Amino acid sequence: MALPKDKLVRLLEYITEVEKLKKRAPFTVPDDLFRVFQRELAGLPGIQYNLVAGGDDVWLRIARLTEHPPPDPDLALRPWVVVSRSVDKRPELRDEVIITRGPEPRTLRLAEFPGVVRLYERYVAERWQPWSDAEKPRRRAIRVYNQLF
Repeated sequence: MALPKDKLVRLLEYITEVEKLKKRAPFTVPDDLFRVFQRELAGLPGIQYNLVAGGDDVWLRIARLTEHPPPDPDLALRPWVVVSRSVDKRPELRDEVIITRGPEPRTLRLAEFPGVVRLYERYVAERWQPWSDAEKPRRRAIRVYNQLF
């Protein structure tokens, strides 16, 4: 005949095993697998494939790149323009600017400063657009790196 102490120990062991069944596995296989075709990687900065390095074959090497920020506009243009970090969002030109220097705040309207529009157009054409064109492949390479790692 089992002693009450032994029954209690077996009951506690049973409860422990049942609780283990309720727990989830500490590791799960991800649902979204990384997949990229070689043609999608062609021309991206920091990505090399089919290399021989030190006698070893390297199928894929991806450098960890960082984003380059957009170029700063000229000092005269800065209050008038809103520049996003996105390579796809063109800088926006404000219709008015509030100047807080002096005793009272003043509102300046874009229509009163036609030179600002020319500065903006030159900034976009000569500085922002070349940055955007060069940064797009870099951002794509960064996305590939982040998906992989």
